[in-house]
Amino acid sequence: MKRYLYLWHRWLGIVACLFMALWFISGVVMLYVGYPKLTPAEHWSRLPVLQLDDAPIELKQVLHAADPELAPSSIRLTTVAGAPRYILEYPGPRKVAIEADSGLRALPTDRVEALAAARQFAPGVAVRDRGTVNGDMWSQSRALDADRPLLRVATADAERRLLYVSGTTGEVVRDATATERGWNWIGAWLHWLYPLRGIGIDGAWGPIVTYLSLAATLMAVLGLAVGVLRWRFKRTYRNGSHSPYQGFARWHHVGGMLFGVLLITWIFSGLMSMNPWKIFSSSQPLSVAAYQGAPLHAAAFPLSAAQALQRFADDGLQARELEWRMIGGQGYVIGYDGAGRPRIRPLHHQPRL
Repeated sequence: MKRYLYLWHRWLGIVACLFMALWFISGVVMLYVGYPKLTPAEHWSRLPVLQLDDAPIELKQVLHAADPELAPSSIRLTTVAGAPRYILEYPGPRKVAIEADSGLRALPTDRVEALAAARQFAPGVAVRDRGTVNGDMWSQSRALDADRPLLRVATADAERRLLYVSGTTGEVVRDATATERGWNWIGAWLHWLYPLRGIGIDGAWGPIVTYLSLAATLMAVLGLAVGVLRWRFKRTYRNGSHSPYQGFARWHHVGGMLFGVLLITWIFSGLMSMNPWKIFSSSQPLSVAAYQGAPLHAAAFPLSAAQALQRFADDGLQARELEWRMIGGQGYVIGYDGAGRPRIRPLHHQPRL
């Protein structure tokens, strides 16, 4: 039986080590260069300051134009391609864009609007259309599902960005610099085995990564067990060592004994990060409706957008984006400046203390 353990460890371990080397090298890259994304700070810093006349229509009209039957989870007033626009987000996920000056639903984003959105994001820089995709190597995130299809625009700035514009709202929802794209070929692209996506086995991607991680964990445990079995604690082999191996094999044996537990925990932590078999998923997921306390409705927001902007301006905040949310059954308006600093204004009665 021991002989079979040794053979399994040798040959199956060689296969597992190929993936371990891939995950280790790509993981180190990911420590320094993450998968491309558009951070909130980048988003707000590229927006112009909202003006008092940017939103002449009432919130009630916006809600009715978007979906008269379903309440959104949040509403944002932002600037898209140089024009004010309301963005309503619904569970699902689903987004609806409403033109702030007319109250009409925004049409699906076309090439002209995508280029205009890119120019707003990167002013004074030449931009070039790179086509429309439903998904590619830099837009795998589920967070972008409500924005697909995505229109790609390349910028001629020093970063050589590839911008992704939402086909639903017209916003820039992702930017990938040349540095991020270059390093992530050997970073996240390999670490998460993204090459397996888009070849007809997308549904099996999660189980493949999970079972490869499980197999690698078991191989590491088996290797540590073999190392203990082959190590003579009280006497030595004929070569005078407690290990029967010579040269590199001996270093492998000793290194495995010293760092085997660390290796096992490292691989196992990667396995657990995949939430295998949904073991960390709650049977009662977080209820957004319970957090909100009530559906988002116009009556909860007595201030118009212009009045909210004026109040924020009086407080010293030059808002670049407004957001309406329900929390605990009460309406709140949040203003964000160019640095992403929020200012929250409750709209319910505040008792004097």
